[in-house]
Amino acid sequence: MKTSRIQKGSLIAAAALVLGITAISSTVHAYAFGGVTITGTRYVDGAPTKVRCTAAAGNGITFSGGTTLTIIYDSSCGIYSDTDDNDQLLFQGPSNWIIKNGVATMASMFSGVQTAGGPSGTDPAHGTMTGVSKYVSNIIISEKGTISYSRKNSANQDVIFVGKFKTAVLTQF
Repeated sequence: MKTSRIQKGSLIAAAALVLGITAISSTVHAYAFGGVTITGTRYVDGAPTKVRCTAAAGNGITFSGGTTLTIIYDSSCGIYSDTDDNDQLLFQGPSNWIIKNGVATMASMFSGVQTAGGPSGTDPAHGTMTGVSKYVSNIIISEKGTISYSRKNSANQDVIFVGKFKTAVLTQF
């Protein structure tokens, strides 16, 4: 049986409720950085292009008052052209501990809105990032999740990116 993304999201939310998984409102403060691999599809006026920005190429993630992706230019990393003048996408939003069956887990949930400017003063990326972070002894060790955004590029073309990300092992600071 095929299901739409909305149906899948509803099924996941229902499963989380059945399993007793919730997020509590206490804010998580993590200060860490490391490599990140981002994959997905970038559409320019409807024409799809596969995106693969790897940690090995130097793409990075920083958790400090938000989640910052620093993107390195690479022919397979088309989202580079959507970053601000510092080659970054910045996502601001809450991060909360996940509770399962009334017991705190060593995981947190992040949801943020992209707030960095566009390249050379053009339209910025308008979108979100969501992720789940894993911890050991209250130290963040990894995160994975989704990214989606849209914008108008300097040629007035519609740009949409839908993808996912996964970190390498993170370093605390």
